[in-house]
Amino acid sequence: MYFMDADDYVSPYFFELAKQLIVREEPDCICCDYAETRDYGFAFSRPQHPTLTRIDCPFDSFLTYRGPFSHNLWTKMFRRKCIGALRFVPEIIYGEDLYFNILAFHNLKTAVCIDEKLYCNVKHEGSITTSAFSEQKAWGFLLICRKLYEQFGREPFFARLRQNISNLNLKFVMKKTQQNNIRSERICREICRLKKLGAVSGHRLPLKMKLELWLICRKYAK
Repeated sequence: MYFMDADDYVSPYFFELAKQLIVREEPDCICCDYAETRDYGFAFSRPQHPTLTRIDCPFDSFLTYRGPFSHNLWTKMFRRKCIGALRFVPEIIYGEDLYFNILAFHNLKTAVCIDEKLYCNVKHEGSITTSAFSEQKAWGFLLICRKLYEQFGREPFFARLRQNISNLNLKFVMKKTQQNNIRSERICREICRLKKLGAVSGHRLPLKMKLELWLICRKYAK
């Protein structure tokens, strides 16, 4: 199963290599590197000697801070049975790739990474990824933190997931809401709830943000 954004384009060599790998390696997932452009000017070349990396327990690698897997979907091809009944969550309108990837990777046993730029992501002005940060975007990132806690909060690996995914989401939200002067009681109350649940913590936050988190939780704890 393969996902692709409508405005992007992919190298035909990706599918050529993927076919070979499916026969030879039988991985649950195949992924590649990608390029970014704003004018469709990127040209693919045929990989002569691509570097291939086989990874066992890819979920463990996905939870590693700055691990080998990006959080997008469009650089990955999944074995159909590993997707199963997984679907996008309608409420998550920003960061949906990240959440879907985590659930999908939890079902994987093996993956192969192709160290070649075989996908091109086209950036358009005004798209959701290039538009200004908003309360809606902040809510999307916090909703992922809540969903991950509901899904995996009792699992032994949750501490790593919280540290390397949820806490970084929290850091991003706090940084961007401050930069964009978004003073939302709704966002602050959700941050407080997530901290109280244990869905996020202050780990990976700089000292100034830790203080801000403490003040938010103190104000909205009631």
